[in-house]
Amino acid sequence: MNQQYGVNDDVTKSIDKLQQENHCCGDTGGSSWNGTSWQQRDEQVNSVPDSCCKTQTEGCGKRLHPSNINNEVEEFFEKHLSLLAIVGIGVACIQLIGIVVTLCILRFVEEY
Repeated sequence: MNQQYGVNDDVTKSIDKLQQENHCCGDTGGSSWNGTSWQQRDEQVNSVPDSCCKTQTEGCGKRLHPSNINNEVEEFFEKHLSLLAIVGIGVACIQLIGIVVTLCILRFVEEY
């Protein structure tokens, strides 16, 4: 996808929005932009799109941004892990209750 950045307007806007909203830079950090066609056109080694910058200004992407989307996703799941676990256990309990009730009904029906 990074190869389409700067070439395809929709891809460029999507990546910029993703990076700005998640305060990240590339999928594995600023180095994920190394060797991309966008960077080669920019003729800047280690440059990243301005959308990587915490405070976006013209040309601010000439420095590396330390965060990446993988870290953001990991942090999200770490923050919400207990809630996800509780919901998962709750759903499993409801399913087990349903199985037990179904078995009881089947046993009751077979007796008559």
